[in-house]
Amino acid sequence: MKKIQHINPSVEVIKAYLKDIKASAIDLKSLMDGLILPIEKMEWWLLKYLDLYNLTKNNYIRHYYKHEDGSTGSVPDDNPLNDELFRFKSLFEALNDVGKFYKLEGYFKKENNNYNRVSSSSTEVKKWVAKNEKLGAGTWELYLFSVESLDNIDDKDEICVYNKDNWEIYVDKETFKHTIEFFDVFVELFWIKEVYPESEILIRIKKEMSNIETKKS
Repeated sequence: MKKIQHINPSVEVIKAYLKDIKASAIDLKSLMDGLILPIEKMEWWLLKYLDLYNLTKNNYIRHYYKHEDGSTGSVPDDNPLNDELFRFKSLFEALNDVGKFYKLEGYFKKENNNYNRVSSSSTEVKKWVAKNEKLGAGTWELYLFSVESLDNIDDKDEICVYNKDNWEIYVDKETFKHTIEFFDVFVELFWIKEVYPESEILIRIKKEMSNIETKKS
């Protein structure tokens, strides 16, 4: 693997923003009630530091390499500034994902009501699952977030949304009550009962799992 290019933005430019990155962490901690981050305060923080995130993302120092097959790849430089940039970048992206999920609460509330209206009809339930297939089974990050929430539904009132660098951030589980209710129903219908067996997603996953089992044997 041959290094073909070294892209290194002005270190002085990046250093000028390290102060803002550190201030963003102080800001966020001031918004928290213990380990709990209220969702509306999280959204305010994301909006306030969006420009800083974009600058961080665009100036993350990388080395670019050319592989023997002609393709290129990149890895972060060992520049110590990247530690600060990466911590802020990963924190912002984790919370931004939570913000995106929260925007779906209204949709899930509506779909939970729709399901309750048709739950006695197997035909209508299948239609409901098919309608929500892409969102319920095709959005992997949302699926993992909700399943992790379901795993803790009986013994915790909070959802962990960030746990790195000795910093844990939680949101009140009540904030995502419609999301959790939706996935509680959808997971059972789609993955366990397989009420929509012709689903392309289900067929693909089952095939992949079968291939894995075949290789093991």
